[in-house]
Amino acid sequence: MILVGFDRASIPMHAGTLTREGVGHAGVILFRRSISTIAYGRQARLLVDLIEEAKNWDWEDRIEYLPRGIG
Repeated sequence: MILVGFDRASIPMHAGTLTREGVGHAGVILFRRSISTIAYGRQARLLVDLIEEAKNWDWEDRIEYLPRGIG
């Protein structure tokens, strides 16, 4: 199960710790600050676009930020 959320402060740190300890994680998708926590339609569109693009990706220990291509 891939975790999707807004907590850019602690989730990447915890996911990195799991990876370094060899435990790993199933994958994380985080919304950037530019995406409102109540912009459900935009969140859904970004997730659908990512799912289409990433259908053959290996998500183990992967962290992706939405929207993509920023930073």
